[in-house]
Amino acid sequence: MEILIEFALRVLLGLSLAMALVPADQVPAGYFRVHCYVLLGIAVLLGMVAWGFPDLLFWPWALVLSVLSYVASAVWLYEIAGAGRKLLAAISVFSLFTLMQIPGNSSMSFTTTEAWLAAAAHVTGGLLLGSTLAAMFLGHWYLNSPGMNLRPLKRLVLLMAFAVVARSVTAAGETWPNLSVGIQVGFFDALLLAVRWGAGLLGTAGVAFFVWRILRIPNTQSATGVLYVGVIFTFLGELAGSVLAA
Repeated sequence: MEILIEFALRVLLGLSLAMALVPADQVPAGYFRVHCYVLLGIAVLLGMVAWGFPDLLFWPWALVLSVLSYVASAVWLYEIAGAGRKLLAAISVFSLFTLMQIPGNSSMSFTTTEAWLAAAAHVTGGLLLGSTLAAMFLGHWYLNSPGMNLRPLKRLVLLMAFAVVARSVTAAGETWPNLSVGIQVGFFDALLLAVRWGAGLLGTAGVAFFVWRILRIPNTQSATGVLYVGVIFTFLGELAGSVLAA
């Protein structure tokens, strides 16, 4: 259960951060408003899960995330871009705070390398998930506004590429210490490692490359289709990584 909670919080963290980095003067406010509802749905689901598992002690933070997401959707409804971006940034920061309240993380002290590595894994993992999701969502928006500038989508693709590099560094930091001390890797662990690196990182890097090339044509429909594959790759990779870490 904690793996799924951690995964959902990383999606909240990364999607809100990626949306906050999208230039609001080049993308309709509807894009932000609609996908704040996605953030709201995830936050409410987390609150329901937290209510059913009171020993996890994070339902108040899920409630705060739900309120922030709802207020953000209302602000974007009235096209108040400045306040909307600040609220998205607040959701991202509070998601990281909530992640660090999960029992396995809450006992850590930020005076240790382990705690900083855990925080970096949350941020980079969330950014990888969120940038890919935000790019896929934005690709759909070109069906509503075909004349929209391609720069926002290209920015998210570059953010994906950066997130792959950053996540690769933190994933190596999580994996290498275990391998270096001679821990035996069984078949299931090897399979998870293959999914984690093959699909979650190398596969997502390939998706970012192909989408960038497609946008030079340009063909936003094809790019959106490839981004669907990227979302699947990142979901599989991050879930495999969480299972390995557990």
